[in-house]
Amino acid sequence: MLTLGHLYLCGCFMPSPSERVASTPWIGIGVVALSFILIVISRGASESFAVFLLPLSVDLAWDRGQVTSVYAIMMIAFALASPLAGILFDRFGPRVTYGFGLSCLVLGYGTTGWLDSLWQFYLFLGVLGGVGAAAVGLVPASALIGRWFSGRLTTAMGIASSGLGFGALFFAPVAELLIAAHGWRLSYGAVALLFAGFLPLVLILPWARLARGRADSAAGPLSAATASDLASVLAPLAAAARTPAFWALAFAYLFTGFGVYSVTLQSVAFLVAQGFAPIEAAGAFGATGVMTCLGMMMVGYAADRFGAAVIATLSYVFTALGVICLALVQVWPTWAMIAGYVICIGGTMGVRSPIIQAVAARRFAGPGLGAVIGTISIGQGLGAGGGAVAAGLLHDLTGGYGMNFVFSLASIVAAASLFWLVTDLRRAGLPQRSAAVPQERDQND
Repeated sequence: MLTLGHLYLCGCFMPSPSERVASTPWIGIGVVALSFILIVISRGASESFAVFLLPLSVDLAWDRGQVTSVYAIMMIAFALASPLAGILFDRFGPRVTYGFGLSCLVLGYGTTGWLDSLWQFYLFLGVLGGVGAAAVGLVPASALIGRWFSGRLTTAMGIASSGLGFGALFFAPVAELLIAAHGWRLSYGAVALLFAGFLPLVLILPWARLARGRADSAAGPLSAATASDLASVLAPLAAAARTPAFWALAFAYLFTGFGVYSVTLQSVAFLVAQGFAPIEAAGAFGATGVMTCLGMMMVGYAADRFGAAVIATLSYVFTALGVICLALVQVWPTWAMIAGYVICIGGTMGVRSPIIQAVAARRFAGPGLGAVIGTISIGQGLGAGGGAVAAGLLHDLTGGYGMNFVFSLASIVAAASLFWLVTDLRRAGLPQRSAAVPQERDQND
């Protein structure tokens, strides 16, 4: 199986001896593989909106700002639903969370093909698509994976998060071919059928065993107490919100979203405007998925080994280089510039997410972790949505893409600076081997 093959390619991924004593390692690997697959289909569908952008604009006679506002609503809904997904996971478990998410996606995408009004797109594709993606995405995945891994947590989350890249790799060219052959309406119906096929499979999985985690997991097993007591979920969230690390991680998500989505969502339309064929532009967008897959797995391992702050900063440097390469396509419309964009943006797109999630899982380990991670993830959705809105508005106001690139680069600098300006976050981003010593000393005191 491809997923497990990638797990083996990262030999560093295998649980440490202490983790193997506490649990069956194959269950943890299975949890990562399952999370990967669900992220592939949920985020792959939402990220393929870049391919639908031009067909929607032409068929419905909407300007660029109106079309991108649909994606913005989706990301805002994703943001606001993230803490709810975490609370839902902490109280009722993964079966209810994933079942609810897939049901929203089936309804949202299945209805979209019949819509004509902007407000209808906001409700079904935007709200239901965003809520469903949050309930099936990295928030419940992080809560599950955090129960099975500790020393190689960022590596495990990086592999699961690489589903975003595989999703873009799969959905972008397939969506372009479906749209060319059958139109965007039937294409959205095909996506809904994919979600419908996964729904019964998710409902019959042995979630009690999958969510149990290691015997020594700080989160502990999901129990009747956490399922009936909302205060037990909200109290850890309130405590976390009083720390600088909590807000630094949320704003890192926000600025990263501004920097990435103010460029990537418009990349297909931008390349078409520069004279490239639509299938070539969609292929370049999909190719970023290949690099994203590799980048997430490599960065996850590197962050565990060298520290989150250092690796996150390096990733932002490469993201900035990718933005510059894409901007230079306006001057030199060559495949060399596009290759630079694909390698640098694709190789770093989404890699901050497993870093942020792993730092949060270590910093705020314990009951209520799902709610904490979900609330921090509000920044991710608001950043993506805000970046999409900014991209559409800046393009419509200026008639070009120059200000999009300036806004993107400024946001990237702001995101990177948080890992060094906030002391609590800088300490939390130390290499795991170094950071583990004081934790062990505290437990022995």
